[in-house]
Amino acid sequence: MNELIINNRFYAPYYIFIRCNKSQIDSIFERLELNKWTKLKQINSDKDIALTHKLFYSIWENGWLQIFDDWAYSLWYDSDFKSLLTELCKEFEIYYCSVGDIDSSYEFSYYKHGELSREYILDDSISGKEFIEKSYGQQLPFEDELNLINDEHDKILFIASKLGIKVSNNINLINSYYLKDRDLETLF
Repeated sequence: MNELIINNRFYAPYYIFIRCNKSQIDSIFERLELNKWTKLKQINSDKDIALTHKLFYSIWENGWLQIFDDWAYSLWYDSDFKSLLTELCKEFEIYYCSVGDIDSSYEFSYYKHGELSREYILDDSISGKEFIEKSYGQQLPFEDELNLINDEHDKILFIASKLGIKVSNNINLINSYYLKDRDLETLF
């Protein structure tokens, strides 16, 4: 079993979903400055699995460009990327979401018609105290169902599914990218 697919989902800490035509992907990558990353190959070996802290992944499926961050949160921590993504949100329907690495924190933002429609950030400190850090916009009609879901990954991907996003779990279709300025040999 591939370790990137867990519970029938691509396992990542940060997901970005952009509704677009397949012909728009190159332009979106350029605008998000993801063109500084190099497409490596399809993930098909244990060697690739070992790279999960050095790559990001993408796939276009059912009208959505799906971008999955690595477990070093390379994209999530990139302030330039986040600024560019915010600009892109003015033109595309975009849902992005993330989970904490050592706690049960999660957050999601949903942009539609060029505006932020919903944003929710739940912080879960290591002490086990949860608090809502931010709640903006009208609750999505299915958000109450999140209380029935225990796992934060399941929560954020449940919202994706309710927005019509079918998160891919076909490892053979997922593309992987590494930073061009890294020595490829050091990745292996």
